[in-house]
Amino acid sequence: MPGHKQAVGCRWQLAFARLLRLPLAALYQEYARILASRHTPSASNAHDIVDLIVSRIEHMRGRDCSLDQIARYAGYSRYRVAHLFKARTGMSIGSYINRIRAQYLEQARILDIPAKQVAAELGFQSTTAFYNWRRKYQAATRTP
Repeated sequence: MPGHKQAVGCRWQLAFARLLRLPLAALYQEYARILASRHTPSASNAHDIVDLIVSRIEHMRGRDCSLDQIARYAGYSRYRVAHLFKARTGMSIGSYINRIRAQYLEQARILDIPAKQVAAELGFQSTTAFYNWRRKYQAATRTP
């Protein structure tokens, strides 16, 4: 009878292992489906991605929004993100970030917020970097 008890225990373990594998297989298939859809976005998915990127840039006011950081956030390569963004908005991510920063700069001027605080809020490493950006951006946007 000891052999019978081992055989029953072994059958139970095999049945239990099979039951465990079923949900894991289903999870794996779902994960594979998500990954496949993520790397080949449909048109509506591409719009959603760009909307998320726009929302993040506006929320962060351009701070911590390098192309690499945005690509990591979106889960795509930097080239794919840049392509989707330009196709949807007609401008590069850098140009959009500069536009958002300029809008905040105008609000900060009205509210009389110190330059050091504005520089930190916009993600510049120093006030000098902020002044250099402002000078370059204003020169680029001036109309002759």
